[in-house]
Amino acid sequence: QARSVMKRLAELGLPLDPWEIENLEFSLQKPEAQTAIGAIQQVLDAHVLISLSVSVEGEIKAAAGPALTYVPAGGWGTFLIKVDNIPRQSAPLQIESPNALEPAGQPTFERWMRFKVWPEGSMLSGERADYFLLHVQSAEKGRREALFAFSSGLRAMQPPGPLSYNRIPILFQILTEPEITRAKLAHLLRHQHGSAYLAAPRRRGPPLVSIPPSS
Repeated sequence: QARSVMKRLAELGLPLDPWEIENLEFSLQKPEAQTAIGAIQQVLDAHVLISLSVSVEGEIKAAAGPALTYVPAGGWGTFLIKVDNIPRQSAPLQIESPNALEPAGQPTFERWMRFKVWPEGSMLSGERADYFLLHVQSAEKGRREALFAFSSGLRAMQPPGPLSYNRIPILFQILTEPEITRAKLAHLLRHQHGSAYLAAPRRRGPPLVSIPPSS
């Protein structure tokens, strides 16, 4: 699956960094090796916005990943969702958000963004780890929070409540392309202070932005 994610990002004009591609290609030569699995996940996990864990009972717990949350105003921000599929079940991954626009709706204070998931259908493969692309779009600028709720299809969507671990709010920063470039540079410089030059990009992947996904 790592190869298909890498290929899809390249098709969208959002290729991974050369060192990431090199590491993935090397690890994919022996994908069954435990060290290769760890190396593959290390590269992709830097770009994960939301990390999900599916229990044997089908319960999902969501946690924030390390990816930066920049979305270009009027464009699409592209992020990864990682699923740790403990039972290795094949089931649909359902994603909902009360902040998503209706298909033909106009933006409101509550419903301000659109999102799409790739691959369409969002099926868990039955492997231990799955990765999906999450595309988020908004015409507004500023900081806006979106709540995402998840269900594995093995268990009904949990209603909102204090124990609803399948839900997670994400604070997006919707900026112009020049603002995103400056913010990425500032982030890189902050993390390079007192570190080796190439250490910072490995700690947190850059946001994948700008190119709208094809339907």
